[in-house]
Amino acid sequence: MKKIALKYGSLGGLVMVVLIMIPHWILGVPGKDYNFTTGEVLGYAAMILSLLGIFLGVKSYRDKQLNGIISFKKAFSAGLLINGIASFIFGLYTFFLFEFIMGDEYVESIYNYYVDQIQKSGASQDEIALQMGQMESMKGMMANGVFQGVVMFFTVFLIGLLIALLSAAILKKQSHQPVKTE
Repeated sequence: MKKIALKYGSLGGLVMVVLIMIPHWILGVPGKDYNFTTGEVLGYAAMILSLLGIFLGVKSYRDKQLNGIISFKKAFSAGLLINGIASFIFGLYTFFLFEFIMGDEYVESIYNYYVDQIQKSGASQDEIALQMGQMESMKGMMANGVFQGVVMFFTVFLIGLLIALLSAAILKKQSHQPVKTE
């Protein structure tokens, strides 16, 4: 199981990184006409698409190593392992993105985007002031690569958890033996 999990988890994580980078190539560099809303939607779509490797990995494990028979528990365990590897890779990518690639300009553009969204929200002045205070207090965390890496690890892991549950439910197969009827 470990070999299949490593293969499909690594593949899922790398595909996710590439798919997440595509919006930056298409939509532009953040801070220069970048649409964060579209980027966010495309980002979640990329996560879900790449995490379909969980399903493929569990199916491969069932068919190639377990002769087509797998319990829900084993299928779910395999899915979690694949998911953990993919999530780790994406969390690591996010850490490097914030610490070494995008830097302060990227963080500043994210901050400015959300400040603009708050100001355009139509909320009361008190609510806007409260949200602006929250944004200001979070600015340090937004620039912290470790924090961002951990957040993205758990974001991907939670999405993958759902996919692992669905995969286990769909792919479980107890035996090839016919059911006895009396």
